Amino acid sequence: MRISWATRMVHYFLLVSAVYQLLSSEWMMVPEPGKLAGSGVWLFYLHAWLFGWVALTAAFVYAMKAYYEPETWRLLNPWFSAKRLATLFAALRKEIPDLFRGRLAPLEVKSPLAGAVHGLGIILLIGLGMSGLYLMLGVRSDREMSLDTFISFKFHEVFGVLAWTFLAGHIFMTLYHLALRHPHLQDIFDLRKK
Repeated sequence: MRISWATRMVHYFLLVSAVYQLLSSEWMMVPEPGKLAGSGVWLFYLHAWLFGWVALTAAFVYAMKAYYEPETWRLLNPWFSAKRLATLFAALRKEIPDLFRGRLAPLEVKSPLAGAVHGLGIILLIGLGMSGLYLMLGVRSDREMSLDTFISFKFHEVFGVLAWTFLAGHIFMTLYHLALRHPHLQDIFDLRKK
């Protein structure tokens, strides 16, 4: 299984932008009217105006590419079919114990569990980006928010925590696959166009 160059590039854009977004959210400061801009404010501007757009665009591009193929759509979104949900639950019963025994399916096997997790990740990143976009457009210059903007802010916070969890799980599973010497995982780290 060879991961396409386009998929690897979108992964890199998602990785860099999402990690920046998560890290900058810890130290950024929302600008206050009439005050000098410090480094925390510049982190905010990069968060909102550069990396936020990159992350949202990369998530949409990845979703459009992934959802273009009907089989991939079914793998990433088993929620709308009783048959695919049954397959997902059967995979959960088999793969979770195997995870603790060091027997992960190789990457060539399109696992319903891995597909559903990736599908949720795509939805999460789009939700995070859209709630951030709504915030960016909805907060007034005096930092006041309407109720709907405040609700979007709360969704953005929850999605941010979930994104940290998703990123940690992704890193853990990557290291686990590498420890099990699954060779094709290393393709994602190869920047050469082949």
